[in-house]
Amino acid sequence: MRDKLHIIALVLTAPLAAMACKPVTHSVSIDLPGKIDFSDGFQQADADAILRECKAKDMELTVKPNGDVIFEPNPEADYEASVCVLEYIKKSGTTKFGFVGNAKYTTDD
Repeated sequence: MRDKLHIIALVLTAPLAAMACKPVTHSVSIDLPGKIDFSDGFQQADADAILRECKAKDMELTVKPNGDVIFEPNPEADYEASVCVLEYIKKSGTTKFGFVGNAKYTTDD
């Protein structure tokens, strides 16, 4: 009888032991700005939201601590995405804007 109870106890507790061995996972949610708002000036959060909105994966848009906004597209950057970013910069009304050219340089061999 004792052996039967021992087997029943093992059968009943085995799923609990298996669940205890699974890795613990946590989900992280990030609160992204729903809209781009320049009422408090041009912030890095606005720059990040612009890049997401324009699907500008190969570009950098940086807001320096002094308020300078620097736009640096990759030489292979999508033209439409670049135009989208520039339109948002224009809408912001910022007067501290720098554009690092994306001209592709070639050399003659």
